[in-house]
Amino acid sequence: MDHKDDTQLAIDHLHERVRGMLGSGISVEKIIQLLTEEGVEPYYAKTIIENLQADAADRKSFRNSLIMGGVFLLSGLLMTYMSYAYAANFVGGTYLVLWGLMVLGISTIIRGFILYRRK
Repeated sequence: MDHKDDTQLAIDHLHERVRGMLGSGISVEKIIQLLTEEGVEPYYAKTIIENLQADAADRKSFRNSLIMGGVFLLSGLLMTYMSYAYAANFVGGTYLVLWGLMVLGISTIIRGFILYRRK
């Protein structure tokens, strides 16, 4: 194993430790203090914490985009089906295709994937 791999492993290990500390409810100030005592520069500790918090926010945004997009899409499909089923009972009945709601759902899902893949 060369030096670059050792350095990357150390960085990955440090990030995992900080993720665990954040998950266990330790305050940001306390984490910075603990890392500083171990020889990590305060600005680097803050950068790690900010990056991990941004990643968590991005995952939440992605999940919300999928859920909302799915709700819009399924609502559009369901209401279109219900409109068609109602119109099918009448000869020459007309029905609505709620394509706007379906397009909104699909675009919201795509937006979520684009934001997720951008990282």
